[in-house]
Amino acid sequence: MTNSRKGTAVKKTLMSSALISLSALAAAQAQAATGSGSMSAIILTPIVVSGTVDLHFGSMTQTGAGTMLIDTTGARTPSAAVTAVTGAGLESQGVLSVTAATGLAIDLSMTAATFTVDDTGAGAPMNVNAFQLVTNAGGTAETITLAASPSTFPLGATLNLAAAQVAGTYTGTYNVNANYQ
Repeated sequence: MTNSRKGTAVKKTLMSSALISLSALAAAQAQAATGSGSMSAIILTPIVVSGTVDLHFGSMTQTGAGTMLIDTTGARTPSAAVTAVTGAGLESQGVLSVTAATGLAIDLSMTAATFTVDDTGAGAPMNVNAFQLVTNAGGTAETITLAASPSTFPLGATLNLAAAQVAGTYTGTYNVNANYQ
């Protein structure tokens, strides 16, 4: 084969290769596609929890150490050397108001197992524990679902009196966590 034939053959081979490459590229571009999908987000109402009725153990006397239970229905049960005094009408289970999105599960829980009440220094603080959220069997954590917002839920607990608790008015606070599940 002469050089001019070789050159022509090489040119034809290169031209064929270029045409095949362009055809493949055109075919690949013809097969390209663009798709789309949906996106969304849901912003929930922030949860707000507030005490709307104070947890009040009421008036009592004592001759020694003991406890005063107030359950989620407001019933009081003294133990040991503690006697409930009726008539003042102050005793009440606590009531929590929860504002949040309806129809979703919310975990309520006490931030600690024990809180204290104090009479601003004259007597020793008293522990409050054995919290009952929502029901008398609720314990310190309960899952709720709001049918309406806001909704209210009862709270009970036990007050622990020392053997020689000083007479006075004792106050304190408790804290509750609330989180969407």
